[in-house]
Amino acid sequence: MAIQYKKINRHIKIAVVSLLSLGLLGTFSSIQTQVQISTPLDRAFNPLHAKAATSSSTYASTANADLKIATASNKFDSFDAKWAYTATDLGATYAPTATTLRVWAPTATSVKVISYGKSGNNATAPQVTTYTMARGTVANTSDLTKNTIGVWSVTIPGDQNGLVYTYQLTFGNGTVSDYSGNYGTVSSTSTTMTTQDPYSIATVSGGLRSVVVSPSSVTPSGFAVKQGEEATWRQASSTQAVIDEIHVKNFTNSSTSGVNPNYKGKFLGVGETGTINPNTGMLTGLSYEKELGVNYLQILPMYDFASISDTGLATAAFPSVYNWGYDPLNYNVPEGAYATSVTNPNTRLNEMKTMIQAIHNQGMGVIMDVVYNHVYDQSTSSFERTQPGYYFRKSSTTGCGNDTATNHLMFRQFILNSIKYYTLNYGVDGFRFDIMASFDKDTINAVRSMLNTIDPHILTYGEGWYMGTDLPYDQQVDVSKAVHTPGVGYFNNGERDTIQNFVAGDKNSSGLILSAIRGSGDGLMQYGTPAQAVNYVECHDGQTISDLEWLYNPYDLQETHVARSELASAINILAEGTTVMQNGQEFNMSRYVNVSGNPALSTIQQAKIESNNYTGLKSMADAQIELARNPYNGVVTLNNTKYFVGDESSNTNWDLASTYAEQVDFLKQLIQFKNDNPSFWPDDYSQIYNGTLIQPLRYDSGVVAYIMDNGVNKYLVIINASGGSLNFTANDTYYGNNLAGKSIMLSSDHSLASGTSLSNAWNLANYSLALIQLQ
Repeated sequence: MAIQYKKINRHIKIAVVSLLSLGLLGTFSSIQTQVQISTPLDRAFNPLHAKAATSSSTYASTANADLKIATASNKFDSFDAKWAYTATDLGATYAPTATTLRVWAPTATSVKVISYGKSGNNATAPQVTTYTMARGTVANTSDLTKNTIGVWSVTIPGDQNGLVYTYQLTFGNGTVSDYSGNYGTVSSTSTTMTTQDPYSIATVSGGLRSVVVSPSSVTPSGFAVKQGEEATWRQASSTQAVIDEIHVKNFTNSSTSGVNPNYKGKFLGVGETGTINPNTGMLTGLSYEKELGVNYLQILPMYDFASISDTGLATAAFPSVYNWGYDPLNYNVPEGAYATSVTNPNTRLNEMKTMIQAIHNQGMGVIMDVVYNHVYDQSTSSFERTQPGYYFRKSSTTGCGNDTATNHLMFRQFILNSIKYYTLNYGVDGFRFDIMASFDKDTINAVRSMLNTIDPHILTYGEGWYMGTDLPYDQQVDVSKAVHTPGVGYFNNGERDTIQNFVAGDKNSSGLILSAIRGSGDGLMQYGTPAQAVNYVECHDGQTISDLEWLYNPYDLQETHVARSELASAINILAEGTTVMQNGQEFNMSRYVNVSGNPALSTIQQAKIESNNYTGLKSMADAQIELARNPYNGVVTLNNTKYFVGDESSNTNWDLASTYAEQVDFLKQLIQFKNDNPSFWPDDYSQIYNGTLIQPLRYDSGVVAYIMDNGVNKYLVIINASGGSLNFTANDTYYGNNLAGKSIMLSSDHSLASGTSLSNAWNLANYSLALIQLQ
């Protein structure tokens, strides 16, 4: 199966960083936003030259000349060493008596704050007044926390809680700009632009105006951030994690969710407990996840993204109100469409925190899907508008069109500040990085180091598909270099492809299945520890495992198809490493829908495959069908016509939890078994490969069998995808292990109930797994 390339065409070295004086632990009475970092200076730069700059215009001209040199060479170390500002106070610093606004814009010739008063959500309220910001005058290249020559600030007296504002920045002729899409182009005239604050933590509807908020106004009742031992829901190692990926809207939007109608598709819907499917009487939503046994929810992007209206309503500009959210607008602001109202800018902040608290109350952690690798639109981005030509890369290699420059010090600091902000103010328990391979090594290691000072049990992992960057080789981050980013996990596409092919009928992948089970560290992938192997067989990208197996085997009987999907999930749960599932995977969710009265899926599917003479295993690209859901925008394409049916194809159908109750119950028991047995979550390859913990017995012809022996308990796992049943006689000996007197603990062959005695003849059906305790 091809690697999943993402977000195609959506309009959507500095040496090792040291972290200084973080002061991250303890009780936080105010909003924590930034991380103070330092960088070595380029010693070729003479710090005395900065003293010659005696006016704002001189600073601007000098900064722009330096930026042109950095742009031409694609080396920004010297520029950063001279102009960066690494103190912890960019954005709005609120106090009841005054608020100070600061923005980094070294090439600007003037900056003003436009105030719209305390206009609440009125995104079109008229200007009330302006405040002229002053550029800092301290040039201190030995301590960038004091280097204010690129920083503009103003202090507004009085209680400014609720103040709505933007920045108006002017840049002189010759300013480096990427607006035309050509890296390093230069403007021919003076330019004035208005933008929201890149460090916004609240905005009005639409996200183009920032709002000052006081900490007390965005602290909902019962909400508390906990770290370390107090965060009891965090697992000691990510190998203990069983993560379920959800989408805020999809999770509760269906009529089968039983969620309060006012909360469907909202933060509060995700946080609602005790919800019941009106059709089946079974638990749904958060309470269902608790019962399933997962210990983390990985939530698709829930910051403010630009590809839908944050009112949640369709408009001419946004005819579809569905998207996954990989189109960042304001990184530190929750998405308005997931709030019950955007009238009050505080609502979305309070409701996202309420949701997180509800998840914590159920004993589960929250992993936030973050997309620092690109923005929705570079030309209108607050980063580009506050400092043109700096925040984005010379080349875009990820298919997103505007790759951010994580290796430039000020964007690296922004990422660190943003992650710290969500950790200390929302209590987020982990971060999943979109297209992590576009990051530089120093940045991702700095993230991990910073989080270690807060709580080393906060998870970090991401997508390691290599897409090429303009970074030096030793700074590139992809799965082949995982050992250079300890504590950071990588999605295990090798394990994914192997399991998908194995359960589809590829007997030749039996040896690779054993490798996947042992944490993929023996050649299947390249990890430093099992924890770095983030195992999955389906996620929001591409088909569900159920849909994919239908594509591989369109003529399967229903019971055979279900057995394939169930076995895929079971192998993934037992594989050493970090376990990730997708909501609905355990009950065969599908993303295919029937549009405009077209024939049933199976008919179209079979005709498509037959007409192209597909045989055997097919790549995902070859097996696409006319009704395939576009995974980037949530639309369905049929004969080149787009139907905006993202909700229809993506909403969780909770009825299926009843339809496939046996499968759900088995996987639930398997998750519980893994949670209860430390031998199934080691984080040391030597434990796995020294022949004591995992002892391979057989891995050929579609059969994989192995022993798990931790010195106290000894388990036999048999996986059968041989094409037929495995037949055992009474009191059989299996590779030297006497099965007499033993019984089945768990099996996906539902004819083998838990407790089935092996003292009698028994059979393990094709595409099934059996777990037997030997001692």
